[in-house]
Amino acid sequence: MFERSGIVLAGLLLAVPGTGASDESLRDPTRPEHAGVPAPPTERAPATRYVVSAIFYSADRRVAVVNGRAVSAGDRVGAARVRAIGRDSLTLDVGGRTITAQLARTTVRR
Repeated sequence: MFERSGIVLAGLLLAVPGTGASDESLRDPTRPEHAGVPAPPTERAPATRYVVSAIFYSADRRVAVVNGRAVSAGDRVGAARVRAIGRDSLTLDVGGRTITAQLARTTVRR
């Protein structure tokens, strides 16, 4: 009889707010201290990759396919502006820097 009343009493203590175990007092010992804390902001965003998959080059028109999108000189690709399109590369202005993206080389098997 006393055993049963002890179980009932323990159940009541856990059910009453402010008594027993609560979420704040129990900590998972396997969880890292920094879990749930947001990472500090980075100073620079990760570098965007510019993949040039095709260049169409003629005397009067130059178009490149960059990251799956057709662009001409002056167009924007993400954070970059297309400065010039050559026969096998394109020049981009990215945040005040100039970078060159080469045409991706592919081989055709017979």
